[in-house]
Amino acid sequence: MKKIKPEALPYQYRLIFSKKSNQINKTWEANIRLETIQEFINFQYELLVEEAANQFEIKLKILGINTPKLLIPGNGPAVFEKSYPQLSGEYRIEIANMDGIKNIFKIKISKDKIRLLKNLQKSFVDFIIE
Repeated sequence: MKKIKPEALPYQYRLIFSKKSNQINKTWEANIRLETIQEFINFQYELLVEEAANQFEIKLKILGINTPKLLIPGNGPAVFEKSYPQLSGEYRIEIANMDGIKNIFKIKISKDKIRLLKNLQKSFVDFIIE
């Protein structure tokens, strides 16, 4: 019997960058959601990420996945999510995987939209703007 290998995916992770309004203090926030392309059947795992941000740079280092605190069945990708209040200007987004390989994106955030300026390395992260 011949074994069938699953098709290799072009990316391992998806970075979703979006803006959302904060209704309480009438401001907006930039939201980063980093998730695995692979979906898990039994639980929704947490993506462990070391995050560092300064004036015009956000660095995310993927450390692995963690089991959920409540073992309630669910499915979907492993997820890390973080909001940043009122980002404006050009930013460098660096994502490093567990092997030390980095993807670097340059984006521009204005009041009404987010634009991808450059994808400096294509490798393991799919960048999506919502």
